[in-house]
Amino acid sequence: MVNHRRVEDLWRKAEGMLSDSYNRVIDYLRISVTDRCSLRCLYCKPHEGVSFLPQGELLCYEEIFRLAKLFVSLGIRKIRITGGEPLERRDILGLIRKLTALKGLSEVSLTTNGLLLRNFSQELVASGIRRVNVSIDTLKPEKFTELTGKAKLPQVIGGIESARKAGLGVKLNMVAMKGINDSEYADFLSFALEHGCDIRFIELMPQMYNEGEASDRYISSSVIMESLRKKHRLLSLNRDDGAVKERLFQPEGFQIRIGFISPISDPFCSTCNRLRLMPEGTLKTCLYGDGGVSLRDVIRRGGTDSELQGVIAKMVKQKPERHQMGCDDANLVMYRTGG
Repeated sequence: MVNHRRVEDLWRKAEGMLSDSYNRVIDYLRISVTDRCSLRCLYCKPHEGVSFLPQGELLCYEEIFRLAKLFVSLGIRKIRITGGEPLERRDILGLIRKLTALKGLSEVSLTTNGLLLRNFSQELVASGIRRVNVSIDTLKPEKFTELTGKAKLPQVIGGIESARKAGLGVKLNMVAMKGINDSEYADFLSFALEHGCDIRFIELMPQMYNEGEASDRYISSSVIMESLRKKHRLLSLNRDDGAVKERLFQPEGFQIRIGFISPISDPFCSTCNRLRLMPEGTLKTCLYGDGGVSLRDVIRRGGTDSELQGVIAKMVKQKPERHQMGCDDANLVMYRTGG
């Protein structure tokens, strides 16, 4: 009898593809380059007790690029630069230019809070970035100040407009929170239609410092979807093969896409294809998984590329079948882990 799983594993290895023990192909890496961010969004960075990493503990750009090359050699095809706020790290464009020049990558994208986007839009395009995600949870100035600690909503909107004028594709990320922005779904869709942006509604996820509040403010994607359907007919864009990481729709008569990320009500663990590299070099195979392994420590004690590849491949094989929401992981802080 043919062992089809063994045949598939051998085929993936021959093609230079990473796969875990559940036969998921891993081809997407999120690199958090800093834990610094000038905003203090309540679900991302607590208003008290924040401890930033010493600069010497962060991966330097040479280390990040070395690891990125190794990940690409193992089968990573998409890289997203995250933070903190990645545009706050000095000389970030130099790293981006090197990453976009890597053969084998199909895309390098970036997630930002939008505050510096007006200054960086043209340079991002010149550096090879074609798409950015902008985290924005309200379109009301007073509410934005309450949520983030800064009266900077006009700068974010200006950044979105500059990005679109520069030719960047823009996706808006809105984390839905009961009693905070649950009256703004239609406003966000109107804003997205006006500016030609895709939009993604994200369920609020608990972390080590917000578990009680996250539970109180949680809204399921189905509630948001039904609210939008009262004003627009939503056409499903999802495939029928079960490979759903987010539920995608298109408002009838428009070109933008609406996505729903539902880690609580509809987890996509069975098709998860991603890894996360944290700013101090910790590799996480699951947002709600174990604490990860330090690739920085391997590098700084003189580890070879082959050794690093072996550590990465071993970690991928240990990627859990599904997330363990509520796990006791001190690394699970979004301003450090990245979105």
